[in-house]
Amino acid sequence: MRGKYQGVPKHSKKCKKADKNRASDGNDAYHLGTWETTSSEPRITAESKAPLQNSVQTRKIDNFLYHVKKYALPQIQAVIKRYFPAQWEWRQICTDRARGRLAQAFQDRPCLDLGDGFHAIAVKKGSSNKLHIDMFDGLMAWLIVLGLWDEGGYLVIPQLGTKFRIPPRSAFGFLATRLAHFATPPTEGDRVVITCYTDCFLLNHACEALGVSAPL
Repeated sequence: MRGKYQGVPKHSKKCKKADKNRASDGNDAYHLGTWETTSSEPRITAESKAPLQNSVQTRKIDNFLYHVKKYALPQIQAVIKRYFPAQWEWRQICTDRARGRLAQAFQDRPCLDLGDGFHAIAVKKGSSNKLHIDMFDGLMAWLIVLGLWDEGGYLVIPQLGTKFRIPPRSAFGFLATRLAHFATPPTEGDRVVITCYTDCFLLNHACEALGVSAPL
């Protein structure tokens, strides 16, 4: 018998068509914006630019990021400033580093600068249904959940012994690098998850440059 918070079962080998709302391998997200993962300097993610993208795709990416910056991020920024002021200060340190190193790139494509306190986003259709931690996150991750569905779509955190239903058109923040988690797919409908995050390399290097300790 499966436990209350056990992961979502795998598909039967007889199933010819995968559930469009399941994404088990963790490698099917598009990463856009700025990060410093496995590097010593901030850089634009490969999926944000050529040669992986042509001019048409680049314009679509910029249009997508423009709408995320205009309609989704300001509300999250306000929440962080009010309820997590220490987190906001760390985010600003990272923003200053990224803008200082990537001034020309941001001038050429302003949408790649996600605004104060934000640096990279991962866009995924479906759910990460295997228990995991986001080991390269440096600060609290924020999920923006879009789509249409009625049931399912829970974020499960076994360490807390609970699960949270994240309804369509909502946002949710938590320490994804500390709390192991997985998500259950909606029973019907589609779901797209936009995860806003700052990677630990950008955070650590920004703090080192200022001679301060990074948060645990």
